[in-house]
Formats: sequence, structure tokens, C-alpha cells
Amino acid sequence: MHGSRLFAFGLFLLSLSWLGYDHYRPWLNFHSEMLAFVGVLGLTASALIRWGRRSLAPRTTVWIALVILLPWLQYFAGVNAFAGDALMSSLYLSGLLASVFVGYWLCTGSSDPAQGGVIWMMHSLWFAALCSGAIGIAQWFNVQGPLQMYVVQSDLGDRAMGNLGQANQLATLLLLGISAFAYVFERNVINRLALYFGVGFLTGVLVLTQSRAGLLSVVAMSIFLIWKRRVMPLRLTTMAILSWTGLVVIGHLIL
Repeated sequence: MHGSRLFAFGLFLLSLSWLGYDHYRPWLNFHSEMLAFVGVLGLTASALIRWGRRSLAPRTTVWIALVILLPWLQYFAGVNAFAGDALMSSLYLSGLLASVFVGYWLCTGSSDPAQGGVIWMMHSLWFAALCSGAIGIAQWFNVQGPLQMYVVQSDLGDRAMGNLGQANQLATLLLLGISAFAYVFERNVINRLALYFGVGFLTGVLVLTQSRAGLLSVVAMSIFLIWKRRVMPLRLTTMAILSWTGLVVIGHLIL
């Protein structure tokens, strides 16, 4: 029970971290990063409660744990003059360690709660992507003004950027949302119509970001999915994957 509540709490904060609208100096992304960090802590606590003494971690976490010590070694060796810098670097690396641990738990757990956790993780991703996509469209048409402080304000002619405030980062989130839609479709959670509407909307906003990094990621995703079809059965057809890639490329060329 406690593990389920912590998991839901962690996912909720992670979703909010994508939608954070407060970007003030000197730390522009403080609110979003804090929400994400606390969210990951909630997911980690949930994994530890559910696994209990059977908690396992991949070998990668050992190397990350060693790297966490490096900022402090640099501080004590005089390479870094400020303990605050060592603290922040180690906290970011600790977040990476916790994320790898949670991902390993979700992907290797043979119990139903772990499998259900992956589904809910995907739901949180496509939800955050849809919300950010709607904000990106409002920014593209420069009609975000009435939303005032709750949406990052942009100038006429700017690329879609969502509340992330950066077009390439929005493109990454949109691709995560597209991947989430594909995952729940493959697990028969949604039907083909829902997949087409969701992916179509996110793809349209992806084009509006005019992100070359996003375009390159689309090509990489397509190659991966087509290769994956050779080693495991997928509901997604090769024609659908190629058509999606072609539409994204054409959209970028038009804009």
C-alpha cells in the first residue's frame, strides 16, 4: 500500500516537472529539477518497499556510485574550491543512480506491480507530452498571453518550446511521449485510433519545434523499431514507421 502511494506520488511529481513554468535567475530550472528529484526519490522508495530484502541493482550502479565520490575528491584535493559545487554534482549523480535503479526494477520485476508500474510510467509521459504540446501550439500561434505566468511567454516567430523553454528539450519530451504511446499500443492498452491521434498530434508539434536534434532522433527511433521487428513481433508495421518518418522529414523541409 505504502509503495503504491509513493509510486503514484513520484510519477505525479515527475509529470509536473515537465510542466514547471517558473524559470527565474539565478537557477532557471530549480523548480522543475526539484520536482523531478523528489519524484525520483518517491519512485526509489517505492521500489525498495516492494522489493524489500530482495532489492537488486545492475552493475552500472556501482560505477555511478564511485563517480559520485569524484566531486568530493576534487574538492578535498583543491581542484574545486567550493563545497557547494561538489554537493550539487554529487546530488545530480545520485539522481542518476536512483533513476537507473528504478528503471532496472521496472524492467526486470516479474511481479504484476512492476509491470503495471511501467504502464503508469508511460501514461505519465504521454500526458506530460500532450500538455506540453498544447502549450507549444499556443506559443507557435502567439496566443499564450491569456495564460500569463502559467505558460512560458514567447515572442511572435519563436519556435514551440513548451514550459521547458527550449525547443530541443520539448522535442525530446515529445519523442518520449510518442514512445510511450507506442508502448501502450503494443501492450494492447490503447487501440490503433488512439495511437494515430496521439502520435499525430505530438508529431505535429515536433515539427513546429524545428529541432534538428529531434529530426535525427526520429530517424534513430525508426531504425531501431524496424530492427526490433526482426527479433520480436510488433503491432507497428514497417510501412507505418516509414510513413511517420517521411512525414516528419517533409514537415521539417516545409518549415
